[in-house]
Amino acid sequence: MTRARERPEARGVKDPSPADLAVALPILHAAADESRDELQDLYARLLAAAMDPNRASQVRRSLVEFVNQLDPMDASVLHRLVIDPPAAGAGTGDLAEGVARALGVSREEAFFSLERLHHLGALSENPSSFPRPRVASKCLLLIRAVSD
Repeated sequence: MTRARERPEARGVKDPSPADLAVALPILHAAADESRDELQDLYARLLAAAMDPNRASQVRRSLVEFVNQLDPMDASVLHRLVIDPPAAGAGTGDLAEGVARALGVSREEAFFSLERLHHLGALSENPSSFPRPRVASKCLLLIRAVSD
């Protein structure tokens, strides 16, 4: 809650609105069950967006359900794909290699998250068959809602 209260102020929102309970309760429930800092931060950002009159319409229960399925690395990979897409591996066209280099992880870790994101419907194509899969609109909406 503390993180969520600080975010609207940091974004310059002078008068945050109470979040709709239909969205706030699932976020709070999920955040209470989450011990990993990266995902707690993502839930705080979602709640802050739900309190921001300019972003509240972007926060949907289906996005909370989607975030519930992510591991921290998945969230990092997704954020990177939307905000600052990495170049594919030099000369190989290997997106996993580019993501791994950008995030400082192994190629296998990056590829596993790319496969997981594809399985969750976040990426249009399987990352093994396409060097730059299209990111699904739900993910663009999510990242836009939670980004500063």
